Amino acid sequence: MKPSLADLQNQFQTDIISGSDRILPKLKVPANAARKSRLSVYQNAYRLRLVGILEEEYPVLCKYLGQANFWRLADRYIKAMPSHHPNARMFPVRLPEFMANDAKVSDRPEAVDLAALENALSRVFDARDADIVEMNALAALPADHIAALKIAFAPSVASVPMSTNAERIYAALSDGEDPPTVHLLEEQANILVWRQEIGAKYRAIGAEEAMLVAEIKRGKDFGVLCEMAAVMEDAETAPARVAGYLTQWINTGMISALTIPETA
Repeated sequence: MKPSLADLQNQFQTDIISGSDRILPKLKVPANAARKSRLSVYQNAYRLRLVGILEEEYPVLCKYLGQANFWRLADRYIKAMPSHHPNARMFPVRLPEFMANDAKVSDRPEAVDLAALENALSRVFDARDADIVEMNALAALPADHIAALKIAFAPSVASVPMSTNAERIYAALSDGEDPPTVHLLEEQANILVWRQEIGAKYRAIGAEEAMLVAEIKRGKDFGVLCEMAAVMEDAETAPARVAGYLTQWINTGMISALTIPETA
């Protein structure tokens, strides 16, 4: 049975993406032209486009590794994790995951951390829009029910764990400076990333704030957060510390909702 045009187009696309050549016998080419060479033109153009997308998404990582090493990394990633999503912005998302298991860079944790940070900063622009709470909303809440307060972060807010000083490496390279010497951290650090207006923001946070961010995303209310903070540091100042974090989150556009259940 003669294949349909749609069948031929699908096979051609598959060969371009995967690097296979099943379409070759069906290609019509000018006299003396090699089918494989003509197919390779499309395959190479497609691969170069994917490398370009990765370079656009990870410019600091590319600068850190050097373009030649970055391109070799990109080539391995393309072969291991072919693009199957119609949105090209989704293709770079799994690069940090791939790097963590890639023998050629997995022994460079700062590069893996750097990729994770850069990926998170890029992803904040893909997060859905949401209303942002202002301080007057907090002031309007009834003080006698504040323990039941539920806090919701904007969809763009995320915490990125770090085992190295990759955040300082990222900051230096972004400012056109030489990166600091790599060192492993004694304790895991966390970088908070979010979208504020039209810009991507980030800052390093301590263990207590990282814990609070994680517990808020699990649905814990203000009273429980204060109890958990009391275990980490001075119990008497725990409510004030949690309130301080909340004020900072509101002022930097991270909070999308503050609610007190009707049963409180």
